[in-house]
Amino acid sequence: MIVLAALLFGGCKRYLDVTPQGKIIPETEEDFEALLNNMLYAIEEGTDEDILGCYDRVILYESISDNLDANISAGRLTLYAGDVANNFQKGHYEGLYSAIKDCNLILEHMLEKDSAKARALCAAAYAIKGVCYYNLIRIYCEPYDAATASSLPGIPIVKRFDVESDAVPDRNTLARSYEYAVSLFRKAIDCHMTDESYLFTEAVAKTYLAKLYFWAEEWSEVIPLCEELLAVPSYALADRSVYTESIQSYGERLQEVIIRDRTTGDDDVKTLYDETFQRYLNTRPVNATLLKLFGAEPQKDVRWNIMCDAKRVNRKTVTARVRGSELHLMLAESYAHPGAQQDEAKALSLLNELRRKRIEDVEDYTLRTLPEPDPGALITVDAAGKPLTPLISAILDERRKELYMEGDRWFELKRNGCPEWWVIQQSGSTLPVKYVVRRYLYTMPVSVRDIRNSQGKIAQNPGYEF
Repeated sequence: MIVLAALLFGGCKRYLDVTPQGKIIPETEEDFEALLNNMLYAIEEGTDEDILGCYDRVILYESISDNLDANISAGRLTLYAGDVANNFQKGHYEGLYSAIKDCNLILEHMLEKDSAKARALCAAAYAIKGVCYYNLIRIYCEPYDAATASSLPGIPIVKRFDVESDAVPDRNTLARSYEYAVSLFRKAIDCHMTDESYLFTEAVAKTYLAKLYFWAEEWSEVIPLCEELLAVPSYALADRSVYTESIQSYGERLQEVIIRDRTTGDDDVKTLYDETFQRYLNTRPVNATLLKLFGAEPQKDVRWNIMCDAKRVNRKTVTARVRGSELHLMLAESYAHPGAQQDEAKALSLLNELRRKRIEDVEDYTLRTLPEPDPGALITVDAAGKPLTPLISAILDERRKELYMEGDRWFELKRNGCPEWWVIQQSGSTLPVKYVVRRYLYTMPVSVRDIRNSQGKIAQNPGYEF
């Protein structure tokens, strides 16, 4: 059981209070564009922690997953998921709803306009709001299961900007929250926005809609979106010859990258990254369970050469981004799961295509030569709770190698069974302490302040007390 700090300030009972004293609501298109640009600039300079994320958010997720080995050295990184519960119920939760508030404000004033700028602002606002709800669903709700989603708690849906209302929305259901997020991406897509200066183009909205469908195990919905996006030459899998340049780029959006942070080259952010966070990463080695996935000849895999050094210290450039490789693996897994969409031959072909792009002289798998799932692996069941098949196991293994240090593994653990595991911390001469990642820790606590102000409308997630 994790005990949460209340962190109450000022006693304000208005949910998402949005009018600090001395500030006024924007009025002109330029005002609303400036409001949007505040969010976009944070992404471009690499300081956004809530929407796309940034390198310190990626490192946080990597540190609480099993990609890094805290049992050998905890180092200066977060030890385990229980250590971040208070941060998530306060800062991250409120940061996401602050972005939603800004999007609501833009939409309520710009939807009635008919200018090109107003339409672009609305398209970006719908997409960003959709991304915020996608993040809220993954972080603060139970893993999605269509059979139980209508009875599980979702997250509060805030549809409009209302400074005068004291009303606190309830948590709805997970199914309703999911449907609402889908509707936001659909509205963004219908705007057909292509201006990349707003970052959240039609392609980006489709990418996140595919990711949301994938989280909800809507395999037949994932497939057409991923196939459409991967047909875009710049999003397709990078060849080995350009892979390292694309992955190790500090700020350029090169092959495969659909959206990423840190594109403005802010010197202060780079200095913080180079001098602080890189040093923090040096204090915890890459987990041997990840390294063994590279097999007997790891040097033939282009990903091995950029992952870590001989001491297992990370060498991969850390950045928040969404790449075509993720869509490719989502597509392969969607074809592999049972259902009307299932096509194991297609899934295997996609898996082999990725491996050929990454591993020199690799021999294609056949359904007969796929390795059996590792019984000692942390993930032993798929997203539907069924024992891993050799095909899905192989896809998940490639995903772990491909998306290492991109903030993915924590959510893969949550999506595939929420396995319980532990880390032991030894400090000097004191007795070692065992920290267990319980199942409930995969679902972070919602805001304590909102629970107290909701008059019983919002309940805390199981496992947390305040």
